[in-house]
Amino acid sequence: MALVRTTRAEQTVQAKQRILDAAARMFAERGYAATAMQDLAAELGLTRAALYYHYPAKGDILQAIIDAETARFAATLNEIAAIPTRPARIDAVIDALIASGLSQRRPIDFLVANLGLRTLPGDGPDFFDRVAVAIYSRTPTPEQLWAVNVAFMSFAALPSFAHLTDEELAPILSDSLRRIFRVR
Repeated sequence: MALVRTTRAEQTVQAKQRILDAAARMFAERGYAATAMQDLAAELGLTRAALYYHYPAKGDILQAIIDAETARFAATLNEIAAIPTRPARIDAVIDALIASGLSQRRPIDFLVANLGLRTLPGDGPDFFDRVAVAIYSRTPTPEQLWAVNVAFMSFAALPSFAHLTDEELAPILSDSLRRIFRVR
């Protein structure tokens, strides 16, 4: 059997992903403030120096977690922008938001509980503008921009629905988001 070698760059990517996965889980379970870098290093079997080599501060880890999910959604957004009709684009955005939101329920619960709404996806308003342009037009109206902001911020309510399964929550989200995006 041949030995598969990984490059140092590949090892770095893998190490960073392990850190992000463990941090997201620990932040959701313990809370951001209650998760120390030392705890994270111990969980991963790393020295603090090794952890700090990849991420100089706990805030950098949180930002990387948020950026990774935003990048996944942005890639989907590029595909959505190419859909020819507005109703189909709205359906695609709703499907993507629900898939992303439900797959990230624990991290969203954590963000709401620990940080409130101060942490926005990606680069905040510019990201929302990109979503509005993909759905509506190159020059979305203030009402359309508002709808996109409200749609994203509505996911802050997910912790209030912890008693519902994903299957129960998905149609509620779908119906609500369709109403929000109905602006002209």
